Amino acid sequence: MRVVMWAPQISRRQMETHLHEVAAIELVSVESAAALEAALPEAEVLVLPVFHFSAAIAAAVRERAPRLRLIQLMTIGYDRLLQERLPANVQLANAGSSLSPIVAEHALALMLGLGRRVHEGLANQAQHK
Repeated sequence: MRVVMWAPQISRRQMETHLHEVAAIELVSVESAAALEAALPEAEVLVLPVFHFSAAIAAAVRERAPRLRLIQLMTIGYDRLLQERLPANVQLANAGSSLSPIVAEHALALMLGLGRRVHEGLANQAQHK
C-alpha cells in the first residue's frame, strides 16, 4: 500500500515510527503540491492537513488518483473536502475529537491570560514601562 503524506509538521521519521509494525506500506513524503500531484497515480492513501487541500488538489485527485481509497486529514475540519466533489470510492477520515483536550487547554490559557491582563503587561514591557 502506498501512503502519500504532505505534512511538513510531521517528519517522515515520525510517521515511519508509527507505521513500522504495518507490513507492506510504502510511505512517500512530499513537500509541495506539485510533488503531491506527481505521486497521486500510485497513491492509495493520502495524509494531509485540510489547509493543504485546494480545488486544484481535488481536481488532481479526481483525474490522476485511480487507486486512491482514503484521505486521512490530520485536522478536525473537513468541509472544504466535501465541497470539492471527491470520487465516490474515496473515503474521508479526520482527526475527530483527538485535538479537543489541546483546544480546551488553549482556550483556558487564553481566558486566564485575559483575566491577568497579560496582553497589557506585554505591551508595557515592549515600551519599557
